[in-house]
Amino acid sequence: MQQINIIKLVVGIDDLDDFYKWQQEHVYDYDGIPANAVRTRYQPKQAEDILKTSGSIYRVIKNRILCRQKILGFEKLETEDNGTHCLIMTETDIIQT
Repeated sequence: MQQINIIKLVVGIDDLDDFYKWQQEHVYDYDGIPANAVRTRYQPKQAEDILKTSGSIYRVIKNRILCRQKILGFEKLETEDNGTHCLIMTETDIIQT
């Protein structure tokens, strides 16, 4: 099976250095593994296949794909004011593309 990846925009960040700093400030414990979380409205329909193929999330900053992070898993997030969202849990390593 071919690797399945996701592409997501990064909002409010000007360059890769800013993204790296922001990610380092927001590290979570995900089953004993340091991880970053990407919040999105819906879980991808191919979430299971993304995990099976060790997919990555490619990040678009200022209209350019600048980096990627390996996806570790997907978590449902329930909030009182915003309803249900999906957290895409990624490795903290940022691979420049």
